[in-house]
Amino acid sequence: MNFWVHYNKVHKYSKIHANFCGCCNDGNGMHKLPGDNVEWVGPVDSIEEAKRVAIQNGWNPTFCKSCLGALQYLTNKTGITDSKQ
Repeated sequence: MNFWVHYNKVHKYSKIHANFCGCCNDGNGMHKLPGDNVEWVGPVDSIEEAKRVAIQNGWNPTFCKSCLGALQYLTNKTGITDSKQ
């Protein structure tokens, strides 16, 4: 499993997704169409690395509730805040 960081340029938020997530589709997005308003960065090998990538870009990452919500509930080790799906 690997991870992707999604950044929405219009609404200024970022989310970390697992590659298998329907919202991510291995960095292709939900509709698998290129978009001017989004940026996908990855794949990376760990959630910690995804968080570092997001922070290095000046983004405040959250977990995608669809694919990583349970992980966020079970651990606070990453320091990532709650997200809205």
